[in-house]
Amino acid sequence: PRIDYYLAALAAVIALVLYGMTVQRTLSFWDCGEFIACATILGVPHPPGTPLYILLGRLFSLFPVPADIGLRVNLLSVFSSALAVALGYLIVARIVRRYLFRGASFWGRGWLVFTAGLSGAIMSGFGRTVWINAIEAEVYGVTLLAFYALIYIALVWVDVRYEPRGQRLLVLATFVAVLGLSVHMMIYLALPGLWLTVFLLRPDWRRHWILWVAVGATMAVMISGVEAFLWNLVLVLGTGILWLALARTGRRTLAPWIVPAWMVVQYAIFSATLPLRTVPNPELLSSSGAIGQWFESFYWSNTDWILTLLVTLGLQAGCIREAVRGGREHRQLWALPVGRAAAALVGYSVHAFIPLRSRLDPSIDENSPETWETFKGFVERKQYGSQSMVARMLKRRGDWAHQLGRHPRMGFWSFFETQYGIKSGPYDLSNPAAGTRSPAFLLLVGLGLFGVGYLGAVYWRIGLPLVLTLFLATVGLVIYMNFADGTRYNPRVSDQAYLEVRDRDYFFTTGFALFGLCIGLGTAAFLRVFLDPGRPAWRVVVTASSAVFLFALPAKTVVANYWQCDRSRDFVPYDYAWNLLQSCDRDGILFTTGDNDTFPLWCLQEAYGIRRDVDIVNLSLANTHWYIRQMKNRHGVPFALTNDEIDLMRPTSQLGRVQAQVVNIVLESNQWRRPIYFGTSSPESVRRYRGAPLDSNLRLEGMVMRVVPDRGARIADRELVMKRYTEEYRYRSVADTTIFKNETTRRIADNYATGLLYIADEFRRQGRPDRARTAAALAMQLRPRLPGPRVYRAQLAGEYDRKDELDSMLETLPVEWHAELYYNYAVAAEVSGDPDRALPAYRHALGLRPTYADAFRRAAAFLYERQRYDTLLELIDLWIEANPTDTLGPILRVEVQHLQSQTGALTGEQESP
Repeated sequence: PRIDYYLAALAAVIALVLYGMTVQRTLSFWDCGEFIACATILGVPHPPGTPLYILLGRLFSLFPVPADIGLRVNLLSVFSSALAVALGYLIVARIVRRYLFRGASFWGRGWLVFTAGLSGAIMSGFGRTVWINAIEAEVYGVTLLAFYALIYIALVWVDVRYEPRGQRLLVLATFVAVLGLSVHMMIYLALPGLWLTVFLLRPDWRRHWILWVAVGATMAVMISGVEAFLWNLVLVLGTGILWLALARTGRRTLAPWIVPAWMVVQYAIFSATLPLRTVPNPELLSSSGAIGQWFESFYWSNTDWILTLLVTLGLQAGCIREAVRGGREHRQLWALPVGRAAAALVGYSVHAFIPLRSRLDPSIDENSPETWETFKGFVERKQYGSQSMVARMLKRRGDWAHQLGRHPRMGFWSFFETQYGIKSGPYDLSNPAAGTRSPAFLLLVGLGLFGVGYLGAVYWRIGLPLVLTLFLATVGLVIYMNFADGTRYNPRVSDQAYLEVRDRDYFFTTGFALFGLCIGLGTAAFLRVFLDPGRPAWRVVVTASSAVFLFALPAKTVVANYWQCDRSRDFVPYDYAWNLLQSCDRDGILFTTGDNDTFPLWCLQEAYGIRRDVDIVNLSLANTHWYIRQMKNRHGVPFALTNDEIDLMRPTSQLGRVQAQVVNIVLESNQWRRPIYFGTSSPESVRRYRGAPLDSNLRLEGMVMRVVPDRGARIADRELVMKRYTEEYRYRSVADTTIFKNETTRRIADNYATGLLYIADEFRRQGRPDRARTAAALAMQLRPRLPGPRVYRAQLAGEYDRKDELDSMLETLPVEWHAELYYNYAVAAEVSGDPDRALPAYRHALGLRPTYADAFRRAAAFLYERQRYDTLLELIDLWIEANPTDTLGPILRVEVQHLQSQTGALTGEQESP
């Protein structure tokens, strides 16, 4: 009914409002900065390039409002995710109407459909992972929209499967799926379920080879290379067109020759257009004769050959079989593979953007995929390793318990149980197992599983494909992605199994979203099974239960996830990039190492036009020849090697990795003409020259270290650093404790305090405590909850006998921090040679926190060294009273009493008041 479309629009409006309230106003860390920059300039981002996303992002970047270009590109995710929420409602409502409530007529039926649909849509759209990806420049919002579109197309096809429109819908589904490859391959997770639905509900199609072959050819991109994928699509398309032409003329006896004849023609076409037979290293080919060398010249994997053989044999068998049978029905059957293959090729054609744009040399042109070989390697992600994902999947890179359970950054259950806000206590990113033991979440899981299970029970031909899709998007991805947990690191292999560098929950975006829809199905199934419409109170029950499922449960999810997903006041990424760029003098060269000190800088330069005079040299990418050539030829980075010499660069035991050689050559080629910097976050391993540490030639100038000819230890331009930190740098959102900061943002924000404490210690060493206090105070102001700045200020107060400063600082801090600060004040006072101030501070720390073991040990050692045994015994007695289970106190008491009896010390006479 039309009301479903109105309610779907309502769900989309709700999503738009909430996403709009929480959307990132500029840019986020990780890939978002790169995507915004590439959308602005139509650049080529990291493999596999996401060309459709870049084109759509470019369209959004051209909108006149809002003013911030990063926000305009972020709105692509907002709108696509909101449309996905609308489709989510339509999916749930359609399933509930046609299957869960099929044949049932009772009061409130329509209302329960609305309840299930809206509940499922909200739970789907506002799970933590889906929400976060809906408010920043990432590919997963567009991917989810296409994923839901495939599911909805499959549901509509069920109703028209025996009509011509049914075949057109399958062609449309193929187009959407292959087009979606130009955003993210995750969309293909919906295809197995779609085709399972087709073959379950069209039993007459199960016997037709040609359909199975066409489906296999379309799905081949998941496990084959781009050449084999295109080859098999063209093979299906040409075979189908030729068969239809022969069938129309009545020459079906020629059909068995279609496949071999078309393969010859196709090979000639491909040889003339694509360098299938390019042999860069003929001597490496096998000596198995001309035929063997011909096969190897394709550079296809065994999987590619096996897949192509199966498609070829299937087409040949189909041609022979249909030549014998003939008939209009079979001609129509051939039309479907032809239409699907054509749709797939048209959908895949958007990838042509990558080499076409790369040939125009945009500022960001990762991998320079201008030729067929480089394009092929780019789309197949060769930059990340030559081993295919299927092959890597077969050797586990982590324990099953970690991959499926709770483990930092990659454990599936760690992500799943935090999605919908049903948990006990806050979620601690550093400890995924904390605050997640509530059985309420298991009830929510049971509700979702009950929904999909009940659907399978009442209409298994729809339920089974949904179960398959849910499995592939969750547990199936755990198996396929094979995330590393850090326990199976082997330095002797190329594919290092380090612990994942960031939370990998975004790979499960479609799975978490789909489970949200299953929760909506669960509400309808629960009401359908466990409630009796014949009861007198049925209307009250419907109203009350709908209120719970429609308002309470989704509201709990939204409220619980709002703070963590609100990026509307988070300007840390933008300001971090701005500060880094402003730290460099004009025409500077800045060496960076990771995504988060590179992509945000690219974004500010390309999208916002800020400090484009600074050349960014990413040392991770500097291990690749294409990047070195771009730095030299396009960006003008001094590099005294020709392109041919660059292509010959290899890691050596003497010169190190290629990135180390790049640093050496840039430094030598520059001849001090341009200022060269390293970011302060760069590891010491890259700050080397000719194998020796370079730190003695680096001068700290804020958030960067400048390469200088003068050598020295701990070189720092203190006044310049302080000027930048106090007058030039921006710190929006850094000190705001009401803004959620994930692990990456916290680490970046903490770097400000770390830099300030470093320069504060430089002032202290110089004998300028006032400047040291100023730097430490600013560090504490920026990161009020970080222990380092307040501890350092307490130590300064202890070292310079400024108890008034300690008391002033304590007035603004929570009481639970006071003991720690008194302790550090005492340690500094003791080390500086003022024991009269140390002991009272130790005792005060123990008075505030009687279980403070460090304070007790330091105070006891202080009294022991000075043989003040009576006072020490009093301290020990207080410790034993406060810590009755501690074994150290009684042992220490016996020892002190023994020493006291040996020396006959009368501490009451010896000690001062």
